[in-house]
Parts: sequence; structure tokens; C-alpha cells
Amino acid sequence: SLDQVKRQIQSHSGVVPIMHDMCPRSCMAYTGPRYSKLEECPFCSESRYDLKILAESNGKKKVAQQKFYTIPIGPVLQALFRTVEGCNNMDYFWNFMTNVLSNVDLDGNVNVETFEDCGSGTEFISAVLKGVIKEDDILLMFSLDGAQLYKGKQSDCHIYIWVIFNLSPDLRYKKKYVIPGGVIPGPNNPQDTDSFLFPGLHHVAAIHNEGGLKIWKASTNRVHTSDPTLAHLTADRVGMPDINGMVGHQAMFGCRVNCDSQGIHKEGANNYYPVHLKPLNFNVAGCNHEDIDLDKVSHVSIEEYKENLQYVLQSRSKPQHSARRLATGISGPSIFHGISARHRLSIPACFPIDLMHLVSLNVPNLLTKLWRGTIECDAPDDRNFWRFAVFRDNAKWRAHGQLVGDATPYLPGSFDKAPRNPAEKMSSNYKEGEYLIYIFGLCPGLLHTVLDGDYWENFCKLVAAMRILHQKKISLSQLKRARKLIIEFVKEFELLYYERKVERIHFCRQSIHALLHLCDEVIRLGPGPGHTQYTLERTIGNMGEEIKQPSNPYKNLSERGLLRAQGNAMKAMYPAFDKKSDKKGAPRGSLAIGGGY
Repeated sequence: SLDQVKRQIQSHSGVVPIMHDMCPRSCMAYTGPRYSKLEECPFCSESRYDLKILAESNGKKKVAQQKFYTIPIGPVLQALFRTVEGCNNMDYFWNFMTNVLSNVDLDGNVNVETFEDCGSGTEFISAVLKGVIKEDDILLMFSLDGAQLYKGKQSDCHIYIWVIFNLSPDLRYKKKYVIPGGVIPGPNNPQDTDSFLFPGLHHVAAIHNEGGLKIWKASTNRVHTSDPTLAHLTADRVGMPDINGMVGHQAMFGCRVNCDSQGIHKEGANNYYPVHLKPLNFNVAGCNHEDIDLDKVSHVSIEEYKENLQYVLQSRSKPQHSARRLATGISGPSIFHGISARHRLSIPACFPIDLMHLVSLNVPNLLTKLWRGTIECDAPDDRNFWRFAVFRDNAKWRAHGQLVGDATPYLPGSFDKAPRNPAEKMSSNYKEGEYLIYIFGLCPGLLHTVLDGDYWENFCKLVAAMRILHQKKISLSQLKRARKLIIEFVKEFELLYYERKVERIHFCRQSIHALLHLCDEVIRLGPGPGHTQYTLERTIGNMGEEIKQPSNPYKNLSERGLLRAQGNAMKAMYPAFDKKSDKKGAPRGSLAIGGGY
């Protein structure tokens, strides 16, 4: 029976779901010392238990209104070493690091001339030299994002996955190696995301506290002890404050990497914008700093971050906390501080900028709004005088969109999804991959005779830099060129579009500022494509396609995630399950009716 099969799979794989009660409105989960003993949600006062069942049993039977799944990562990691081939695959990272560390000069410095994969980043090199990452350790990337399961229907939820960096880049992003970690059911956004992440991270911390994960390696035929080590911790721009303890992107220090570039706001407004060039005739209290030198924009050091965090934690009242939060860009500690520093990269260095959302969504979204003249226009500004609004006329926009659509037959199949006509489809779920090809592949040619020369040249600097930063391998000379181009682009962007006008401050978004950090991110963490949200987006897509019960999509999605993790473990242990049939001929159950049909 199906139940017997499920029990067999659980027994063989060791992957058994950890289930906890949650608020049916998705506010929080009843986990950890803060919430586990509560009987109603502290945010919406909804009962934890089904009151009807409670009444019928005279208070004896407590059945939770809703539960959520956490999928433990430990048993899946153990399964990956059960074959010699699996062990060899998992040796990739350490072999790569051994090669990197062989380039040591007389002063003991590691020289990296070409950045390839995460192991060439200074954070990883430093972690290996300090013993944080050891030969038998398993390196993990945590990735969280929201998903809408059905178009036009309230079906929001959050999913997080684990990506295993011990595997080579041509393996680690494949379906059979990406491990679902948990599903946070909707329909609303969680008020306390930490409470949902707690069981999964508690599982990882428990492994550390037990002295590591016991793994039998087929290649050595003996038991090894391995520590799961957290490397990259990623989320989209909106979700990142939920896991990194920083403030949102509209704060005074709203930079994702917590740099010291201070934003400014308009008179009487609350939202800050990361403007680098001071507006003309501008005098707003707390925002009157002079121009920021773009060459000197850099990450806050780990020591400065720790000092600022301690400063926030020492707040004695809510008003004092709000003031210190504003002054530092930190709202509190991250839940990942609960993982020992011996088993993760340093915070906040382990929270990388997501190249996918930044370059393939946020920047294109801003540029197209500017070119179409649809971005907000504050008095006394006038859209009719915007030289850059070249598609303000709908006829020109439709003609441009038709050119994009007509280019489809000429794009190589390796370019993934060809961009659809933006004039028809941009308002209806235009994909990140489409934006990437449209903006950075087609627009340099399509806009050559449309944008004025200075605007077109400014745009091309962005394109050239982004094409470098999307490479799997980036040389030091290429990185220097990309940095120079980005600095020129950002400065010219503010001079050409915002023009130091107070009413255009909102043109200067965090997405433009964040570009200044991308080259430093490569030096610290390796090339950006290695730690983007594309893996999670694809996982959300193919797990969503598997949902068969629209009446209860969250429970069904959780079951699909569990089955994915169990299936991946089974395939790792028994490779025969993963072999596709070599038999040729008609599919089983088909009937040949002649003529090749």
C-alpha cells in the first residue's frame, strides 16, 4: 500500500518530517522557548487549537488548527556518502581549496588571480586557514524566498532550501542535490519568520552540539565526523531583513551589506534614498552631508558591525532602540547568531547580495520606468522635459516591444527563455531571465538610436560591467574594469537622471547603490552567479508544478518537498533508482497505430 511504501522510504532514507503547530493566519510558529507553550497567537489572538474538537472532548483532545513541516538536512547529507561516486563528488570543494591555497607567497598571503567558485573568495580562504572549514565539513547555502502558487489567487507561502557547496557547480544546482528545508504556509506573510526557521536551525545546532554528524564514507569504508557549516545565507531584498537582523531598504542606512553610506529624505517624508550627490539648495535636518566619494564606498568591518549591534542591544527603551536602529542600520541580532561562529562564516559577511533580484529585476524595473516616464513625478518637475523618457509615447513603446518579440528566432537555445514583447507582457509576470536577456542582451542595440548619446553610453557601461560579473570565471583585471565602469555608471546616472534635483531623489534606489558593492562581493565570496536565488526560484517552480490538490496547496507542497528530500536521499544511496531506462521503442502502455504514430 502507499502507506507501506512511505514507511519503507522513511526507514531507508532516514528523512522524517519535523512537524510543529503554527498560527492558521501564518503569523508565527509555536516553536522555541518564546512560543512553544502558548495556546493563542500573540499577534492576532487566533487559537492554537481547533476549538470545536476541544469542546466536543471536554478539553481533553487538543488538535492544532495548522501545522508546518521542517525537513531535517542531516539524513540527506549522510546519504550522499553511501557510494564511492558520491564521496568523490563531495570531495570537489576541498580539492578546489587545496589548489587555491597552493598559491601562497613568501609573506604567507594567498594570491588569487582568477575568481572561480566560492572557494576563491577571501571569506572562504580565511575560514579554511582559521579551521572554521575543515576537510570533512559540509558547506551549505541557505536560501529563502516567497512564492505565489497560483496566479490570480491568494496563495503566498515561503520556502527555504539547502544547496551543498561541496559539490561542483555542474552538480550542486541540479534537482537531485537541492534539498528542500521547509515550507512556511500562507496565506499571509509571517510576523515572526524566525519562529518558522527555528526547528531547521535547531537541528543543525544539535548536530554541532553532539560533536558533528556521523557519516559512513564508502570511499574509505569507515565512519567520519563532519560539521555542517553555513556559508551563504540568502534571501530576496524584502525577505533579507527577516534573517539578517538589518533594517529595511528605506531606512537611513538601508544598504543590504550594512555599509556606512547615509541616505537622505525629502522634507516631511520618512523614506530615505541612497543619494550620493547632494541635491542643490537642499537643507533637511540630519540629511545635509556632502557628496559621497564612490571610490570609498565599502563594507562595514566585522568589528564595526559587532560594536553597532552591541550598541543597539544595550537600548533601554523603545524610543532609544528606534534611534539607535536608525543610526546603525541594525534592528537586532540574526537568528543565525544562534549557530556557533565555529560553524559558519562571519556575520554579516555571509549574507551576500543576490545578483538575480538586483540585476535581473530591480535595476531593469527602475530603468524601464525611467525610459517609459512612468516613475513618480513630483512637482515642480515635468515629465515633458525628461530627455530620458524615450518611450513616453505608447506608439514608440509598442514598436520597441515588437522588435524585442521579433528577435526571438535569432536567439540561441542556450539563452534559456527568450524575452516576450515587453509592451504586452511586462505588466504580467515578466521573468528575471527575460529581463536579463532583454536589458543586457538586446537593449544596447535596440536603444542605440533611441536614447540620447550620453544616456546610451552610460547604459552601456552598466551592461559591460554586468556581463563581466555574470561570468563563472572573473580575472582580477576584469574585476578592476567592472569596478571602474560601475563607479562611472552610478555617478553619471545621478547626474543624468536625478540631476541633483530634490524632487527626483526617489530616482536613486538601493538597487543602484548596491551595484557599487558587487566587485567587493566577488573578492569576498566568489563570482555572484554561484550564490543567486535562481536555484530557489527554479525549485519553487518545479515543486509548484507538482501540486495536485488545489484545495490544500500548502500541505500538498510540504509533502512534495518531503518527497523530494527523501527521493534525493534514496537516489544517492541507490544510484540505480536514478538511471534512466536505455530501452528504446514505444512507451509502456502505448499502441502503434501506423504511420509513425
